[in-house]
Amino acid sequence: MDIKPSLTGHLLSIHPNDYSLDTSPSFLAKAGNGTLRDSDLCKWLVQDKYFRFGCVRFIGRLLGRLHVPVYEKQDDTEYLRRLTLNLLVDTLIAVRQEIDFQEQTARKYNLILEYAPPNETTTEYMRLFEEVSAERAPMVLGLLALWATGHCSLRAWTYTASHTPNMTKRSQGKDLGGIAALDNAFIPNWTSRPFSVSVTNLGLLTDQWIREDGPGDCAWEDFSDLWERVLELEADSWPAV
Repeated sequence: MDIKPSLTGHLLSIHPNDYSLDTSPSFLAKAGNGTLRDSDLCKWLVQDKYFRFGCVRFIGRLLGRLHVPVYEKQDDTEYLRRLTLNLLVDTLIAVRQEIDFQEQTARKYNLILEYAPPNETTTEYMRLFEEVSAERAPMVLGLLALWATGHCSLRAWTYTASHTPNMTKRSQGKDLGGIAALDNAFIPNWTSRPFSVSVTNLGLLTDQWIREDGPGDCAWEDFSDLWERVLELEADSWPAV
């Protein structure tokens, strides 16, 4: 197989995952213009919480499959695995902090997160995580899925933030509720530089695995199929509003 120099760059070139006024989900558009109802935000937060805990299990499985030499060998393989160990642990900690952040923010802004079971899209996401972290799946598939979900989330909320005229001004006089939570906490967090750097580093690590460890049993089309599957799940994850 002819390996491209950058897997993530290739995938973005065929499906750029761009948002526009014509193609963005109504949920994101309303989050951006300040008309999203609290109930719709809460519905999404409930499903996102399932997703976050799914990520915890997913990353845990990837860590369990990562064979890092106990004694340093000073070779490229050992370096790549230690780099992967560090980044996966950092990502796991960040996801756990995000769960706490969402719960605390919901309480602070009086957002009521009522119980609902995982919906079809969330369940399908959990299925995908299980598939790409299975024992026989190449490590690069799991890393690609982790990068893809982070990239899609960053792109979505960056789009939303760019179409919010003045978050500080529109939140004045609104101490509670979804719009105040989005403006003062959620959107700044989901578009922050640390999150952006984390997504970039996951992409670089995924590309490095392809260059140094190869695609395993995957064909190039398998990576494209996974990318397209994540894009479809992301599009379906936003509640209809």
